Parts: sequence; C-alpha cells; structure tokens
Amino acid sequence: VPTTVASAEPTAAEKQAEAQQALNKLNEMQQKLDEASNNYYTAIDEQKAAEKKVEEAQEKVDQKTREIEGYQEKLGTRARDMYRSGNTGFLDVILGASSFEQFATTWNTLERLNENDAELVTETKNAREELENAKQEAEEQAEVAANKAAEAKSVKDEAEATTAQMQQTYDSLSAEAQELMRKEEEAAAREAAAAAAVSKNNGGGTVDNSAVQTVTGNSIVDRAYAQLGKPYVWGAAGPNSFDCSGLVGYCITGKMGNHWCT
Repeated sequence: VPTTVASAEPTAAEKQAEAQQALNKLNEMQQKLDEASNNYYTAIDEQKAAEKKVEEAQEKVDQKTREIEGYQEKLGTRARDMYRSGNTGFLDVILGASSFEQFATTWNTLERLNENDAELVTETKNAREELENAKQEAEEQAEVAANKAAEAKSVKDEAEATTAQMQQTYDSLSAEAQELMRKEEEAAAREAAAAAAVSKNNGGGTVDNSAVQTVTGNSIVDRAYAQLGKPYVWGAAGPNSFDCSGLVGYCITGKMGNHWCT
C-alpha cells in the first residue's frame, strides 16, 4: 500500500493564532514608539529652551558691553574737560585756586570722582564677566540638550522602523489566515456537496455495483460488507435498514427491495 507524507501546511486557526501573537507584539512596540516620540519632542523643547537662554545671555552681554563702552566714552570726555579747558591745562586750574581750601576742595572732588568712576567701571566689568559665564553655561546646556534630542531621535527612528516591520508581518499573517480559512470553507463545502450526492444516490431502488468497495473480490460478500452498521428492521430491504431475507436478496442480486424468500 503506498504511503503519503502528511502536509505541513498550517491551518487557519494556527495562522490566526500566529497573527494574534504578532499583533500583541505590534501593540507593545507601538507603546514604545509613543514613549520614544514623547521623549523626542520633550528633548526638542528642552533644546529650544536652552538655545533661547543662550540668546538671552548674549543679548545681556551685548547690552552690558555697550554700557561699558558708553561709560568709558563719558569718562574720557569728562577727563578731557577736567584736564583741559581751552588753552588752560589742569595744573593751571589747580594752581590758580585763590586759597588752599579751594585747592583742597577741588582735589578732593577729583579724587571722589575718580574713585566713583573706577568703582562703577569695576562693577560693570564684573557684571559683564558674570554674564559671559552665564552665557557659557547656557551654551553647554544647549549642547547637552542637542545631544539628548539627537539620541531621542535615533531611538524614535528605530522604533518607527521596527513598528513598520511588525505591522507588515501582522498584515501578511492576517492575509494568510484569511486565505487558509477561505480554502477550508471551500473544502468543507465540497465535502458537504459530495456527501449530499451520495445520500441522494443511496435513496434509489438499485445500487451501482461499481460503487461498492472491493474487499474480498467476491461481489456478494463485498455487498454484505458495505452494509455493516445498518440497523435490522423487519420487512426492510434497504437502503438504510434490512431484515434477514432483505439483506440476502440485495447481496445476491445487487438490487434494493428484494427478499430472498421471494
């Protein structure tokens, strides 16, 4: 008897289970993608905020620089006015004092003016240095934020690619499951139609001897084997039940409805 190798083709139920498993993984990956996207956009916002701080710090540095330059220009103008008045020099002004008290008062005024000017310039320079340090710190923060944004984008891109691949796998498995289900339904329909045709043929008064399965090679015995499992009913001669003479008559003649005793 020839042997056949069983087909390894999966069933529709198995393919559907495989597709459902792929869908579960796809949903998990979608959650990771959403998280990666949120982290990326958060990093972008932080980067923009850091860059804005750099711009603000630079504006303050520029403003303070302009103030220092303006103040230094005023000091130069004031010094020129103090030390030079027309063709009269600073020494002439001091020596031209009418009294020692006037000289001392003028000198003290110049000293206080110089001290105040020097102190203000120093404070302004210190403020400028603090602003420069703040700007440098802001630039470092902006660089860190940019690196974080780049890293977050890389994770987001990778998650998007993996999600797209999983979506493609799920779509393919789902399509295969639907195709297998269609084939199984068609096969079931063919089997049902064949069974209905056999049932209809068995309802007639005769049975085609060629349709009887050969078991022993003896047609009478083979007809008897073919009726195994059918119930005994008195007076019946087939096709769904037999009594003794009805079965014998059918086995000998091959015709339903014949009793051997007749």
